[in-house]
Amino acid sequence: MPADTGVCTDEIIRSYRALAVDLQKEVHEDMAKNFSAYPRRWGRTQADSNIDHRRVPNLMIFFNAMEKRCRSRIRQMTMHRAIWLLGIWVGAYRTLVL
Repeated sequence: MPADTGVCTDEIIRSYRALAVDLQKEVHEDMAKNFSAYPRRWGRTQADSNIDHRRVPNLMIFFNAMEKRCRSRIRQMTMHRAIWLLGIWVGAYRTLVL
C-alpha cells in the first residue's frame, strides 16, 4: 500500500512499523492461534494475513487481548519480585538471628 493512501487502520499499521513492530504479522499470528475470539462478520473460516489487520473490530479484539496479557505478565513479575524479596529478607533474618 502506498504511504499516501489507505484507510484509518493503515495509519495504525504504519505507526507501529515506524516503531519496528509488524502489527500485521502480530494480528495474523494471534488470529491464527485464537480465531474463535475474533468476529465472524466476513464469513471467514481462518485468518487472512492480507486483510485481517485492516479491520477495526479485529484490531479492537487484538489490543484488548494484548492489554490482558500485559497485565497478567506484570502481576506475575510483581509476584516473582515479592517472593524474591521475601527470600532475601528471610535469608538476612536467619543470618542476623542465627
